[in-house]
This record gives sequence, C-alpha cells and structure tokens, in this order.
Amino acid sequence: MFAHAESQTTIPPSFTPVYELPTPVATPQIDLVHSEYPSAAFLDKDVVFIGDGRGCLYVLDIPVAGPATLLANFELVDPDSAVPRTCIPFRVHNIIKTSDTTAVALLSSRHYGTVPSDPSTQHPMKYHEFDVWAARFTLPFEMPLESLALDIVWRRRGEDVPMWMTYHLARNVYFLLGSSSYRNVSDPHPPHHEPSPDEYAPIPRAEEVLDAEGPPQPTKPFPYSWTQTSDVVTVAFPLPSTVPTSQIGKGSPVPRYSAKRLWDNIRPSTSFWTWDREGDHAFGLLTVHLDKQQEGLKWSHVFAASGTSSADADDVDVPETLDPSELYAVREALEKYTAALREGDDPSGLGLGRGLPTLAQGEMDDEVDSVGRQARVHHLGGRGRVVTTVV
Repeated sequence: MFAHAESQTTIPPSFTPVYELPTPVATPQIDLVHSEYPSAAFLDKDVVFIGDGRGCLYVLDIPVAGPATLLANFELVDPDSAVPRTCIPFRVHNIIKTSDTTAVALLSSRHYGTVPSDPSTQHPMKYHEFDVWAARFTLPFEMPLESLALDIVWRRRGEDVPMWMTYHLARNVYFLLGSSSYRNVSDPHPPHHEPSPDEYAPIPRAEEVLDAEGPPQPTKPFPYSWTQTSDVVTVAFPLPSTVPTSQIGKGSPVPRYSAKRLWDNIRPSTSFWTWDREGDHAFGLLTVHLDKQQEGLKWSHVFAASGTSSADADDVDVPETLDPSELYAVREALEKYTAALREGDDPSGLGLGRGLPTLAQGEMDDEVDSVGRQARVHHLGGRGRVVTTVV
C-alpha cells in the first residue's frame, strides 16, 4: 500500500496481467510426479523464461506497456523415460546468453527413478536425487506451431538441489555450487554406508553406564589439589587423620612427592605447611604453601613431570583449582561483555564500534547460523564434463 503524505490518502496497488499461462489437462502421467513452484529468469530487460512448475517453459517478450508476446514454448522430456512425452517439473535457476545466437538455461528437477540397494540390508533407506540440466536455445526465437522438447546440452545427477549455478563465457565453464557431488546419469549410484549391528550405539537410560561390566564405580579423585596467586602456590594433600602432628614435623608427610622436582624454583625459608584434622573425619588436609622465587610467574603444574609421558602413576595432570575470587572475576568479565553486546557498546574498549553489525542484529540464530553445511564447487566444461571439484 502507498500513502500520500500531503493528501493523507491511501493508494491501493494495482496489477496488470500481461500473459496468462495455460493450465495443462490432468492426466495419470502428470499425477505421478509432484509439481514445482513456478520460477522465472530474465535473459535481458525484456525477454523472460518462465517455468510453470509442471514441465513447460515459456519464453515471453514483456514490453514496457501492453501485453506480453509468447516467443516460444518448450517441454522438459526425458528421452529414456518409460513413459514417452512425459513432462518433468523443473525449476529455472539461471539464463545465460552465451553468444549473439545462443542462450543456455540451467534447470533442476527431482529424479523419480529407483536407487539400487543392497538386498542384504536389514534397514532399507530411501534417497532423493535431483537432476541438473543445461538446455540450449537458438536466438532469435521462431514461434513453432507446437511446443518442442528442450535441447539438452548436458545432464548430471546429485543428492541435493544446487544452491547456485552460472556460466563463465570467457572460460566456457559452468559453475555449480551445492552440498552434493553431481555425476553423469549413466554412472552407477555411489554406495551408501549402512551401519552394521556392532556400530549401532544404544541409548543409555538414566544413570546407566553401558560400558561398565559391573555396578558403576566412583571416580578416583586426584592425589592432590592446588591453586596459585602471583607469589604463592598452595598444594593440598589428603592424609589419614590418624597421622600425628609430631610425625609431620619430623619428616616429609608425603614421601612419594618429596623427591619430585617442582615446576619452578621456590623460597624454602618462607614456605610452610599446615595440618587440618577435623573431628571424626577419616582424612585430614595437609596444605603446603610454596613461596614462588619468581613472583608473577604463572605455574602450569606443581611438579615438572606432571602431564608428561612419565611412566610414574603419580605424574598425573592435576588441573589447577581456581580461587573463588578469580572465578568471580571471570564471571564479572563475561557479564560485562554480554551486556556490552546487548546494549550496543564496544565490548573490547578499543574503539572497534558498537555491538554487532547492523545487518546481523536480531537476525542471528546460534543453532542455525553457526552450523552451516559442506559445499562443493564443480567446474564443468562446455559439454558438462567435470573439470575440477573443490570442497
């Protein structure tokens, strides 16, 4: 609808039919296939190719004013079909003028043939295939008395409709972009892998461990936990609560770690330990505070051999336990970042702009836009022969 600002009047849209496409008569052969949506593509500013979605292609000359003129009409027919002269519904993707006297239309249609399957398979699967066609036209058009079959230059078959098709005149090469590979229709169908019974993964029930042979076993804890600040590394060892404090003071309470080399140097004179034995608990906590020799250096591990290919069972990779204050700082930084994106501020503080790009605001779907799909670019020669395929 169009509203005139000065007169405050609403002008309704108007439509002028320029040509009415004929409606085919329903026959048993037509009912065997599904129709496509009508599609169209312009050869130039006046000539348009229109597919009616039922297998017929109409070429119209649409002037600036007045009705359109039918230049020619064609049908997409499979010469190898068991039913002769059965039109194949198709979609018009592109029309390219290859010379002053020729033009090529790029079409796609669904293939209704049978896909060969292995008779030994227990779970037969159905696959949809699509044909890609290149039809050639001679310019200018001479209106025939009846519709003609399209002059097919080449035809290929794949498992998906191409996302984009065009023709490069200088190289005499067709470009096909799609998630499928497109083979010659005479080539055998590529085999599809069907999982064997051993490859099927059952769905576990709640709290069910399929790989466990017996009842689920508790996860073995790490032999120690550790955290660090800019100047101190704190390591906590669980020990039996029966260990007396006097024995801890006489020697090393954890002899298997006493001879291990630390990840970096420390100051022994300012390092110390504490022993916390709580009531009737079976284990107490021996906490060792190691004063870093190089203040500000962030340790990757407590011991030098941790996380390496050492055969010692004690050289496990124990992750650092973050201090609650550090976790709070991380969470606070994430909250500031998300708030900056939501409000349109610059989250980096570097003057890089405000929020997301304008075209992406309110349009991004994390579950869809971040997944995508694989695409292949096919370069086909003038007769449809594959030149290169890029994944």
